[in-house]
Amino acid sequence: MAKAVKSDRAKRKAAEQQRTIPADRPVTAREIREEHARRGLEPPPVTDIEILPAVSDDEKFVVQAGTGVMAFLKSVAGFFLAASTMEANAKTTLSVALALAPPKTPDEDERIQRFVKDTNDQKKIVEEHWKVTTVISGFHRRMTAARARATDPLERAAGIGNQLHQRFKEDAERAAKIEQDRIRREAEEQAARDRQAELDRLEADAVAAEEKSPKLSEREQAFVDFYCDRQSMAYDNAQRAATMAGFKGKNLVAISGRLLSLEKIRVAIEAKTKAREIRLQAAAQAAAPVQANVPTIAPAVQRASGTSERTYYSAELLDEKALIDAVCEGRLGIPRDVLRVHQPTLNGYAKSMGDLIQRWPGVKLKKDTKIT
Repeated sequence: MAKAVKSDRAKRKAAEQQRTIPADRPVTAREIREEHARRGLEPPPVTDIEILPAVSDDEKFVVQAGTGVMAFLKSVAGFFLAASTMEANAKTTLSVALALAPPKTPDEDERIQRFVKDTNDQKKIVEEHWKVTTVISGFHRRMTAARARATDPLERAAGIGNQLHQRFKEDAERAAKIEQDRIRREAEEQAARDRQAELDRLEADAVAAEEKSPKLSEREQAFVDFYCDRQSMAYDNAQRAATMAGFKGKNLVAISGRLLSLEKIRVAIEAKTKAREIRLQAAAQAAAPVQANVPTIAPAVQRASGTSERTYYSAELLDEKALIDAVCEGRLGIPRDVLRVHQPTLNGYAKSMGDLIQRWPGVKLKKDTKIT
């Protein structure tokens, strides 16, 4: 028997020496799992982990509020039955108020005052009955505040990352635009050179067409020039062209007809007409804007796996007075609804100024006296 007791003491001492978890504080679930793993034991079930008592003010408040909420839930049927009765009474009171006539005597006005006081007392009873909403509201505020202590740093961290990404994206878009502008500029310069080369070719064709014209006399050449010149009064009028070229005679119709029948005149007119058409084509090309095919340069931004982007738009007010002046003066078509009257501020001026506030355009003083 003594040997068995001694053996048990030795085992307990050895176990204490092997213990790695401090004994002067509560252990965590993670430490329990690690200790079991170190000893080669099966991990304990979740139900074996002891829940530590609340230590923070929020946790204490939640425990207290939770107790009140649990008590409310246990009697919720009776609670809502009483609430339903109060609601019916309140609607009856409202019906009575809607039927009230304006007082004509001091006694009637006194009865209305007592009615208002009784109504306010009834309201206080309803508010006292529903005071659980204060507990639930406080519970909600503490819970959301506790949540915010974790979500706010995360939102700030995400905001920092978003700002860094936005700067990188803007830099990439700026670089892509610079490259796009460079490529467009070079393409337009090349297109301008190509068009000038085409214009030079057309002019050479026009000159070549004119050079094919046979040798004419001075008057014959003048006849062809006047006859083919669209700006001339003799354009496409052989008789007038002959007169302006210096041909004389009693029968100018016959003279002009003879000129048009000459082979060398016909060839000269065709050459002149072809040269004119070529130059008109060249003038049309010269007047058209330079067209250049420019490939689109995408910003060097990669989308991380599992992410998406959404753009939110907002306006930063840099100069409030400048905006107000622009709206008041009707400049730039700025909508007037960007300026809103702050009602609490207007109420404050009404309280301090009294009747004087009615001098303001569009403003009327209101007085609302309540019985308490």
